[in-house]
Amino acid sequence: MSPGYELISQDELKELSSIFKKSKTLSRMGFDKIRKNIFKVKEFEKLFKKKINSKYALAVTSGTAALRVALSTLDLKKNDEVITQSFTFVATAEAIIEAGAKPICCNIDETLNLDPLDFEKKINKKTKAVIVVHMLGAPGHMGLIKKICLKRKIKLIEDTAWGCGGKYGNDYLGTIGDIGCFSFNGNKIITSGGGGMIVLNNNSMAKRIKHLTTTAKLKHKWEYIHDETGYNFRMPNLNAALGVAQLEKINLSFF
Repeated sequence: MSPGYELISQDELKELSSIFKKSKTLSRMGFDKIRKNIFKVKEFEKLFKKKINSKYALAVTSGTAALRVALSTLDLKKNDEVITQSFTFVATAEAIIEAGAKPICCNIDETLNLDPLDFEKKINKKTKAVIVVHMLGAPGHMGLIKKICLKRKIKLIEDTAWGCGGKYGNDYLGTIGDIGCFSFNGNKIITSGGGGMIVLNNNSMAKRIKHLTTTAKLKHKWEYIHDETGYNFRMPNLNAALGVAQLEKINLSFF
């Protein structure tokens, strides 16, 4: 499968043009009266979660942002540890550090992904989560890894930056653990020019993620009331329009 940037065509232009012709609103939030039902971000989220069979999907500005927000839902404390694999992009470890936790790197096995045996050896009372990275789009031993997470009561986050559309058994990558994080950078399976997606099935966690990615702003008569540290990680409509067109170009059941 070619990366998304090699598949740019009139389909992407059509989706982008619909914004300029009908609503001219480029941001995700606000201006609802003049949008004329052109909600490209919501459309992209709806299509994406349907494609991979996930209950919730929230579009963000990058795969790195997706990882950062996923970790924020865990309320990590100083000296908490998050395990990941030694073979990955730097953003995986950076997100752990930025969340205030300590990254613990595991060996990889023949799949080029997390070695389940070394993973279990590194779990201790400080361990709060593991980030499994589906390197080069290939999954590791997810069944065994998930079993270990359930047994040891730690959260399983999937860095699915390269694995969009891939499967482990009957499950799409990104939907096996507690939270899945996707990237739509230019070199990924589909691209929105920059952007990412967080997928999950837990309602309360989905609400928390939406709150955090919209600067943790409360609904209030005074608009700018925030109850915690949040992030301005909302995907713009322009990026989402590209994502909508790209998503139509891949048949996820092919993988």
